[in-house]
Amino acid sequence: MAIMDSSVLYKLFYNQDMPEWSLYFRMIFELLPSFHFNKLFCDVTRITCFHMSFEGMLWVPGRPWETDDFFREVKGQFMTKDRYLIPSMYSSMVKIVQVSLGYFIVALYFDNIFPENRGTSQPFYFFLKPSYWFKSCSRQALSSTYHIKSPRSRSNSLGSESGHHHNHHHHKTINTATEERRSVKEAENEEHPNQGVRIINLSKTYKGRTTWCKTGSNTKYMDVKALREVYLEVSEGELLGIMGHNGAGKTTLVNTLCGYVQLTSGNARLFDMQLNKDLESIRRRMGVVS
Repeated sequence: MAIMDSSVLYKLFYNQDMPEWSLYFRMIFELLPSFHFNKLFCDVTRITCFHMSFEGMLWVPGRPWETDDFFREVKGQFMTKDRYLIPSMYSSMVKIVQVSLGYFIVALYFDNIFPENRGTSQPFYFFLKPSYWFKSCSRQALSSTYHIKSPRSRSNSLGSESGHHHNHHHHKTINTATEERRSVKEAENEEHPNQGVRIINLSKTYKGRTTWCKTGSNTKYMDVKALREVYLEVSEGELLGIMGHNGAGKTTLVNTLCGYVQLTSGNARLFDMQLNKDLESIRRRMGVVS
């Protein structure tokens, strides 16, 4: 089988007297790493195994492997007087590495722009943004810019003017979701800087889908609104617990804040970083343990 495969492979793809249009098929096949691997296998079998000569209907015994065989190009003529030029095994190995690296880059690109695996998607030009290539610099800037104060230091700063603005959310008792919504809207409209997490009108809807049944009928599932216009603010030093029944949206809310689920509308802030603009920076500051 290897002997027949090598004869067909060399005749089809390394015949220099083939029509020019056949070169396009060769270019397509060269995009497959398996093609180059098969060519390497044929090269080795034609050197070390009993095989049929290209120049005539003669069986030629194999010979021991030599190091120069890895870098040697093979030239000659088939029985039909067509010329052939078989690249070296070294060039085939280089192409395997190049093609595999190309597929890896393409896979990495589509993994960033499609939200299926990462939860959220990047813009198609994400690799042109300086923040994508200089993450270490932005991480150092984040650690030096935002210093989380302890609850005690926060309470001691309530008397200062800056403490008054940073803790605007905690100067009044909030007992209902309506009051929380009103408080967050006031803080956002008055442009009060948040020292913690601020969620503004966050919504997440899972789109329904249509499935086909064996009976021939289609079943359409309705849209599921996991989060609906959530307003919430958690300042530094606070410990927050979220309670609710199964399906209330607790996990969806946390995963959305960490960037594992793409939000439908609204926004959220972590200090002065925004969820819809600074996702990579937020991911370095937050995480989920489940």
